[in-house]
Amino acid sequence: MNIDDLVAIDVHTHAEVSCRQPSDAFWEPFEQAASQYFKVGKRPTIAETLAFYRSKRIGLVMFTVDAEFQIGKRRIPNEEVVDAARDNSDIMIAFASIDPHKGVMGAREARDLIEGGIVKGFKFHPTCQGFFPNDKIGRASCRE
Repeated sequence: MNIDDLVAIDVHTHAEVSCRQPSDAFWEPFEQAASQYFKVGKRPTIAETLAFYRSKRIGLVMFTVDAEFQIGKRRIPNEEVVDAARDNSDIMIAFASIDPHKGVMGAREARDLIEGGIVKGFKFHPTCQGFFPNDKIGRASCRE
């Protein structure tokens, strides 16, 4: 990230809409209700978000929230966020999100993302992912 070229850094930016996969029809009623409540139009794709932040000279940390277990919403793949960060490293840092209920498969994904060198952190969302911050879920699988 070229911090000398930036006026600010947003450390909490959600990847809203995938550029690679169709929207999750199951989740569309929630998206419509949220857009109406927050008085926003169409939610931006990752590419649109990047273009907006670049136009404002604002850096960002972007992540998705993997809430497939608790909410049943199909996630935006971490790889899509990683690729966006790799292609926009002057303004973007990638965080990943892995549902703790994914156990050993989640731990494997985390290891692969870390070893790839692009992911700089992880986003966990206890409310959406169905766990308490002090929950022991996933601890055994992370020791693998």
